[in-house]
Amino acid sequence: MVAIVTDPAIDPGAIWRPLPEAYRQPGMSPTQIILHTIVGSAEGAFSFFRDRSDLESTYIVPFLGPRWQLIPLDHSADANRKANRRPDGTGAVSIETEDMGAATVERTPWTTHQVDEIVGACVYVCRTYSIPPRLCRTPSDPGIGYHTLFGAPSDWTPVAKSCPGAARKAQVPEIIERVRLELAGPATPPETGVQPMKVIRHTTGEVMLYDGVLRVPLNYGPTHTDNLERINTYAFLCGGITDMSDAAAPAGETSAEAIRRRKLSADLLTTTRVAR
Repeated sequence: MVAIVTDPAIDPGAIWRPLPEAYRQPGMSPTQIILHTIVGSAEGAFSFFRDRSDLESTYIVPFLGPRWQLIPLDHSADANRKANRRPDGTGAVSIETEDMGAATVERTPWTTHQVDEIVGACVYVCRTYSIPPRLCRTPSDPGIGYHTLFGAPSDWTPVAKSCPGAARKAQVPEIIERVRLELAGPATPPETGVQPMKVIRHTTGEVMLYDGVLRVPLNYGPTHTDNLERINTYAFLCGGITDMSDAAAPAGETSAEAIRRRKLSADLLTTTRVAR
């Protein structure tokens, strides 16, 4: 099934996973985009927002697959303190991103895939709401920023933190420049048909996305051995291999080669984004 999305507040490049309060949040006019990091998994953050918190984010960008949208772009998400919704009705779109946890968050950059998804979200939001592709100059200045751009605590966060971490902060200028260049070029009509999201659930609660080939982020584990173990585990869980004795990689096989070797069938649990 394919859902056709026409609401400009729903990003057609994202998987629509609305939180229960998605349309109960106050309306706002987006003038900023604020980048965050989760300090944990994408699915863990989604469950936390849905089940155990009054907080939320507009987007979550996982290691794999399309970005998720949880709140309409023209409704406030409570992730940015005073920037959630200002007295004049303007506010910030928030983008949370998956990482490998607190132990490595300062030194782990966004993956190439995550940067692509962040840029895609920023281009769509900036184009739809005429947000300038520049670094925010003040806490209320239109543009793109990161959670601790103006310090912590600040107008954007009530507590001391380093979000999104030193390595990811260093990537923000590149992201903004890519957004600027894409906005300066001819607009590409957005895709309005959303394909099913195929889900692989690992016993640890992680969720991996599948698009015909098993995909595992190569920097997810701290060592090559960890990467191969994850690749083989996911393949086993999804029927790509039927005997874990086959999990041993050929001598000299790289992580990328292991991913290519573990081709799976498309007979997986499927969920479909639904238009409101």
